[in-house]
Amino acid sequence: MRLGPHDVPCRVGARRFIVPAVTYFLSCDKLFLKPDRSIVWGWPYIVPMPLNVSYSLKFALIFGGVSSMAALLMTSIVFVEESWRGLWVFTGLASFVVGYVLSRWLVERRRSPSNSRLVWVGSLIALLSHWLCWYSFLVVTYVRNVYLGESLGLDPVDPLLGLGVACGYTLFSMAFLGWLSLPIAIFLCIWLRRDGQVAGQTSRRDSHN
Repeated sequence: MRLGPHDVPCRVGARRFIVPAVTYFLSCDKLFLKPDRSIVWGWPYIVPMPLNVSYSLKFALIFGGVSSMAALLMTSIVFVEESWRGLWVFTGLASFVVGYVLSRWLVERRRSPSNSRLVWVGSLIALLSHWLCWYSFLVVTYVRNVYLGESLGLDPVDPLLGLGVACGYTLFSMAFLGWLSLPIAIFLCIWLRRDGQVAGQTSRRDSHN
């Protein structure tokens, strides 16, 4: 988009600013203000939250945030018992932990991971985050029921048996909307890697200049 004579680039102090609700940054490279204070969008784009944070932390924050918001939305729309209302917390934490650990050890520590590797790592993150979510939910429910005497309306599952029960819950949730976490995780793996490569090339070019 070509700028008119009255278009002034909008630099809001820093190149990127945080949108806490989704833990994203919005690039202002193509955002402009006209004299009447109206906003002109050229080619705005969303980029991950980088304030010099690592690839794995970006992935974990974004994937965990998206997962928790999706779970919160689903439990708010679909009728569920009160004991299930906090499931979004387990979803977000599990997605954050699994996303951080696997993306750090299987992607970030590799010099040049191939796209096929990024695809299977993203798929593994999606599957294991579902499993960890359900297992942690079952363990906490067991502890609250057996040791704290809280009646949650759910039959407590022994933690050892819960290893297999969590697998069943994972397959059940993946058969419905849970499968959406697969393309999201794969997309983040590839997108963040490419964004990091572009940022690295830009920083090296700026240092040479």
